[in-house]
Amino acid sequence: MAPRSPSELAAWQARRWGRVDDLMTVYLLGCVAVQILLVVVVAPILGATVGSDAMSQVPGIALVRWLAWPPALLFAWIVWLVLPLPRVLRPSRTTATVRRPAFGRGLVLLYGAVGLVVTAGQSVLFTSEDGGPVASGWVAVVMLVLLGVLVLRIVLGGLRLLPRAWRVAPAA
Repeated sequence: MAPRSPSELAAWQARRWGRVDDLMTVYLLGCVAVQILLVVVVAPILGATVGSDAMSQVPGIALVRWLAWPPALLFAWIVWLVLPLPRVLRPSRTTATVRRPAFGRGLVLLYGAVGLVVTAGQSVLFTSEDGGPVASGWVAVVMLVLLGVLVLRIVLGGLRLLPRAWRVAPAA
């Protein structure tokens, strides 16, 4: 059901930005942190013990390659949520112990770039000769396309080439 009044639209947008805040926290702490752990800790240990040539014979290495896809899919969901939202100056979210900055498209872009670097690193480090491009390289391409869509949204919004509802928040 689409919001009808400006106050309903403002409340809907606030809820959606809140959902983006929560998803970005899950993305950063859950997905990117696990990927960094895999790239920084697991890959050197496997490389030192088994050797980079025998990496494809390690049990479960295909699962590690496929673990690069959940962060890319979560980032796709975040980009989909952020695209139609207008720029809103929001205060920082404060919980009982932590003061979190409010996520906007700029932070989503920054953390998406970090996710791209880590995802590309994971897909390259755990690639084997029989893994194929589906398990390794395409995840980085998907992340790059998502970042391109986000940059395009930022540029088009800055040039005022988007619908007004996507650029200006309603007066509450």
